[in-house]
Amino acid sequence: MEVIKCPLCSEIMDKQEYDFWKCPVCGCEVWPEEEETEQEKAKAIQEVYLEDVKIPLKKKSGGARSGRKYKKKKVPPEPWYRKYLFE
Repeated sequence: MEVIKCPLCSEIMDKQEYDFWKCPVCGCEVWPEEEETEQEKAKAIQEVYLEDVKIPLKKKSGGARSGRKYKKKKVPPEPWYRKYLFE
């Protein structure tokens, strides 16, 4: 039987049901390494990178009015007599 020490607290870890080790003190889990070739790892990393930096193919049209269907309503100026009214 393998004896594995916890990487955090250096206590001896217990082997669990699903082929991993768990520390009884701090609860740290150690799982066995997956069997993957270097080419598969590089390909997976490249796929994730390409998804992250994907550039949209459709060119966006610029301008402030590009998304509006109708003209924007202008706010009318305040009437000249408003300053003479008592409120």
